[in-house]
Amino acid sequence: MPADVTRSGRAVRIAAAALAGTAPVFLLTQRAFANAPKVTMPSGPFRNGQNIAVSGSGFPTHAQDPTGLQIIECSDPQGSETNLPSDPSEGCEGITVNPSQINADSSGRFHTDYLIAALSTSAGTSSIDCDATHECVLWVGTDYNNAFLTGPHVFTPPFTVSGAATSPSATSVPPSGGVPAVASAASGPGTAGSAVSGGSLASTGLSGLVVWLVGLGVTMACVGLVGRRLTIRSAPMTD
Repeated sequence: MPADVTRSGRAVRIAAAALAGTAPVFLLTQRAFANAPKVTMPSGPFRNGQNIAVSGSGFPTHAQDPTGLQIIECSDPQGSETNLPSDPSEGCEGITVNPSQINADSSGRFHTDYLIAALSTSAGTSSIDCDATHECVLWVGTDYNNAFLTGPHVFTPPFTVSGAATSPSATSVPPSGGVPAVASAASGPGTAGSAVSGGSLASTGLSGLVVWLVGLGVTMACVGLVGRRLTIRSAPMTD
């Protein structure tokens, strides 16, 4: 068998092996996108002390996260994604964290109640502002103290809160925790179905785009190598 044919066959096998090796990469990419946390809640504005229904998917199950999920109110000046907090000690109000444990089911879904609170720095009820003129968001994730941006989490769309700010601890808190609950249709003026995914999420795995680009780069490099070898071997010999 001619040497150039043998070398070409070897190059083709190398390219095939490389392509096969990228298959897990693309599967991992699909899994990362499929598992991105999502949250659905009514759209604001809300009233101080209003109880709303919050649902989510793509979160760690109760077996994976025995301590449960957390929901906390955070400031978002001008309702801009660029103004979302990066530090919960500066941009969120710890006293608004859900009092009862929220457990995701075996599919990573949850449904619970959450009590909205108007917050004011001038009134001395909070270190952040969340009222009719200052937008805020809910942070939903696994651990706002230790994994605010590094763990599975999502920020909801921004909203405003009407009514005088009072200490959240002075407002009665629903004991629903992780037990499914349905908010009354009269609980607020918003329309259910405002969902957020992607965007400002912390990835639950490798970045889908980065993984995809790595896999594509490896594939293109191998295809180029095969083409180069075939071109060289097929070129006529000159004296």
